[in-house]
Amino acid sequence: MSHLKRNAPCPCGSGKKYKKCCLLRQEKEMHTADQRRLYALLNQIVPDSIGSADENSKEFQRLEDWANHYLSGIGCNHPLFGPLSDHLCSHGEIIAIAKRQKIHDYLVVAEPLYIAWKNS
Repeated sequence: MSHLKRNAPCPCGSGKKYKKCCLLRQEKEMHTADQRRLYALLNQIVPDSIGSADENSKEFQRLEDWANHYLSGIGCNHPLFGPLSDHLCSHGEIIAIAKRQKIHDYLVVAEPLYIAWKNS
């Protein structure tokens, strides 16, 4: 992407200045892409053996894989983006957020995986 000046006409053709039209959206997209690259690198650096025995189980790994897959398909404005990407919330907390927000497309897969992991 070539560097556009903030006061230049927006390349989308709206007739507005770039800063009043597409600049913020593009900055958010770039931030989201940067965060995804950062977390991908962190996941490569941190060895898989770190964590409790429960967190190294196949059931937990399936839950983690689903959460990462879901995260890769949502934008930074999605209610689960922060909890899934900051790695500070437990899966139980994320599921509770999804229930409060009625995010059924996440829950339909995550909740059975979470229950299977807790029962393993």
